Amino acid sequence: MATFFQNGMDLKEAITQAKQGDIKCQQSLPAVAHYVQRFAGGPNFPLIHFLGKFGKLIGGTLLLGGDFFHALAHTDFKVSGQVFPMVRMGLWATMLTNPQKCQDGFAKVFTKADIEKLRSHLSIEKTKQAETMLAKAWETYQELVTKNSQMELHYTKCFGKFTVGLLLFLTQKQEVSKEAKSWDSMEDILKAFTEEAQNPPASSSTGPGEPATAGPLEVKDVLKASPKEIAQLQNQHLKIGSSYVNYKEYGTQVWELKSINDQHAIFEHSALFEHPQSLEVDHEELKKWKATKTPMPKLCPPHYCKAAVSMAHPSVQQDFQKNQVALALHQAAQSNALSEKQIAFSLHPAGLWTIAKVTKKGALKLVPLGHITMVIDERPNMLTIEAFSKKWLISPWKMDSMFEKPEHPLLPFWWAKTSNDMDVCNLEWHQVVVNQCKIPILTNTGPVEANTQLIFPKDAEEEQEDEAPTAAKKKKRKTT
Repeated sequence: MATFFQNGMDLKEAITQAKQGDIKCQQSLPAVAHYVQRFAGGPNFPLIHFLGKFGKLIGGTLLLGGDFFHALAHTDFKVSGQVFPMVRMGLWATMLTNPQKCQDGFAKVFTKADIEKLRSHLSIEKTKQAETMLAKAWETYQELVTKNSQMELHYTKCFGKFTVGLLLFLTQKQEVSKEAKSWDSMEDILKAFTEEAQNPPASSSTGPGEPATAGPLEVKDVLKASPKEIAQLQNQHLKIGSSYVNYKEYGTQVWELKSINDQHAIFEHSALFEHPQSLEVDHEELKKWKATKTPMPKLCPPHYCKAAVSMAHPSVQQDFQKNQVALALHQAAQSNALSEKQIAFSLHPAGLWTIAKVTKKGALKLVPLGHITMVIDERPNMLTIEAFSKKWLISPWKMDSMFEKPEHPLLPFWWAKTSNDMDVCNLEWHQVVVNQCKIPILTNTGPVEANTQLIFPKDAEEEQEDEAPTAAKKKKRKTT
């Protein structure tokens, strides 16, 4: 289709010409033509040609379903000034990579729903970030190919792997990747692509049909070659320091090739709790040894084990401290538990109310029962417990917010409301100490009448945050 457009055909002519060929995607041709016209990267259609090269490298022969391709070509991401050609190309490239995720020859890595998910309000910011990263990486790829065309296959593979990794991360489908590694962020994927592109293996510049070699091609004089050199020529899979197995004679034992001399190759095997075992193998027996990626058995070093197994390990200590803080919070909640005879919950408006009159100051104690996590990056207005020289964030559990799910609790603290009006506030912040854990609570400032909503004052920082948008709105009104 791209070739037809390059030859000057219009959309209708290109579709008609393509239909004359023996292709299985006749119904998708209008969508294909639409895609090529708008998202192929310009008049020379570089993104389409890249997909062709990448598909050949990975042996991609899968077809794209009509519904998926129509979504790929026609989905509007509803972002002004951006049509996401790189993300669309990445979706297409990724569909070619996993022959296990297919049905009747059609790729099933992604569906129309995945494309819809990428443009949702929850995902669009990451989708925009991925588009920017892909566009910059595409420029880098083109520059590298221009500077060193002999390495084009290597750069094409690197950029393709980066594109696939990014799209699988973006769609949360890394489990279908051929790569063993699972990425934590898009930045990590970009870093790996950059490093791989800058450090090509020596065999990357070989073209189709050329044998890959570990170094520059040399002319060997086999008439004068030593037995060692002949053995290496006949067993080019053998590399010093690599691992090998000989299933017939040694089962699944993994052996490392240590050296080759004129008589033997020396292999070494290290078993757990035993001294390394050395083995001399005659040259004529080397063909029985196969390369393996299985690692050698390895014991954890004693000094490492000593630190890692200790109950004083930081992770163990942190978990212990977290549980102690959670226990202290539960004890505080149990000691100050409130019943349905004292408080009530409401919707429309949502709030917490007294049922009976509270006559004594501090009689009500609202404890913020919830999840506990250690604070790493402290921010304003965090609700925290101080313990073990650290701060621990309290966040609410899932609650029965509509009085329809009794499997979830009602926790009084989280139902109390805030106000800027101090005259209506009848709660104040207080602190209780349980097992040396300093726990923030809300308590009544004085007597409270029955059927009164419980309200506490906003922090100064919260008030500033509330006022800032108001000021911005007023300024906006003045300018309109």
